[in-house]
Amino acid sequence: MGIGPGVLISVNKTMSKALDPLFQLLITVPPLAWVPIYLAPLRDNKPPALFIIFITAWLILIKTAVGVTQIPQDYKNIAKVLQLSRKEYRTYALTK
Repeated sequence: MGIGPGVLISVNKTMSKALDPLFQLLITVPPLAWVPIYLAPLRDNKPPALFIIFITAWLILIKTAVGVTQIPQDYKNIAKVLQLSRKEYRTYALTK
């Protein structure tokens, strides 16, 4: 849920630049800090459970996007030298 969109956001420079300020703001707040804020007005069990799943997926998305942007430039240069396609680059450089 979060890994695919995280990779797509980090590979697309426009999306990455647009969402970076939001990521920087949200990454500072631990996911468990949102739970009491959300649980206070609601007493039913289903909405809080869905909210926790959403927050966890959001955290995975942010961490994936940040991690992919921190891939060393050497990997990108090697992919250019070897003339890897985008699919091959994603398969090898992003998974190693």
